[in-house]
Amino acid sequence: MKKISKITLENFRVFSGKNEIDFNDTLQEIALIHYLDWYVVAHPHLHDEEKLPANALKLRYLEKLVSNQHMRNKVAHTLLSAHLFMSMLGADISETIPFVYREYLKVSTDPETCEYVQAQLKIIDNTSVGMPAADLKMVDINGKRISLKDIVGKGKYTYIDFWATWCGPCCKEIPFIEKLVEKHKNNSIIRFVSVSIDTDVDAWKRKLAADKPDWEQYLVPEMDQKAYAEIYGITNIPRFMLFDKEGILNIDELVAQRPTFRKIMEDQIVTDDELTNQANLVVNLLKKLEQTLSPGQLSEVENLLAEMSVLYAIHQYKEIQDLKL
Repeated sequence: MKKISKITLENFRVFSGKNEIDFNDTLQEIALIHYLDWYVVAHPHLHDEEKLPANALKLRYLEKLVSNQHMRNKVAHTLLSAHLFMSMLGADISETIPFVYREYLKVSTDPETCEYVQAQLKIIDNTSVGMPAADLKMVDINGKRISLKDIVGKGKYTYIDFWATWCGPCCKEIPFIEKLVEKHKNNSIIRFVSVSIDTDVDAWKRKLAADKPDWEQYLVPEMDQKAYAEIYGITNIPRFMLFDKEGILNIDELVAQRPTFRKIMEDQIVTDDELTNQANLVVNLLKKLEQTLSPGQLSEVENLLAEMSVLYAIHQYKEIQDLKL
C-alpha cells in the first residue's frame, strides 16, 4: 500500500483552486479527514477485517496511508478529540475508546497527548472487571494507614463508595447507602466501605460526627490521592466499586451507567424476572450477530458487550442479595 504525503484531486475531490493542497495548512488537514471518512466508507470490508470502531479504523489507515508525521499528529489529535467529544453528547464510548487510544499511540508522536492516552489506558486496564484490588493507601478516623487491597476480599463482598463532603451528589447518595447497609445489616459476608477524598480532614470528621454512619469510613490522604487518580482514575465522584470475596473487581461505575442497570437497580432489588429479561436481552443480541457482520452491526457488538456486563453485574448483586448468614 502506497503512502501519500499529499492528496490530489485524483485521490479525493476537494474544492480548491489548486490540484495539490499544501499539507501545512488547515484546509489540508480537513481534506485528509474527509479522505479518511471516504476511504473507510468506500472499503466496507475493512470493518469486518479489522474489527475496529470507525475512528480507530481511520487512525489505523492514517498510519498506513500518510507518511507526513506532522499531519499524522494533527489528524490523529482531531480524530481522538472527536471520539471523546461523543461522550459529552451522551454517547457511551466505554467499549470503543480503548481501541481508539491504542491506534492513536501507533500513529502519533505528540508527547503530551501520548502521555495522556497511556495514562488513560492504564486506568482502563486497572478498572476492568476481573482485576485484583490495587495496593493503595488510606487512613481510618484515627489516622491509622491501611491498604485498599487489605480491606477487600477475605470471603466478603465489598461495596466501596468514593465521596467527599464538598460533593453535593455524593451527599445525596448517603441515604441510599444507609438503606443498603440497613438491608444487609445481618449479612456477615457483605462489607460496606466509604472512602473520602477530602483534603480538609476536619470537615470529613465533622461530617462523620454529624451523620454517625453505621459502616466503615476511610480517608485518602492528600499525598496519596494522585495514586488513586493514576490507578483508578478517581477524580470525578461519586464513584463506586464492588469487589468479590477474593478481592477481584466485579463492578465499576461504567456498568452502573448503562440504562438497563440503572432501571433494574432503582428499587435496590433484583428479581428473578429482571435477571431472566436481561439474559434474554443478551441472547437476542447474540442472535442478531449470527448474521454476517456489517458496519451497521458494529454497534450491536458494542451493545452486546455492555449488556453482558450488566447481566454479570446484576447476577452478582442478586447473589449478594440472596445470601444468608
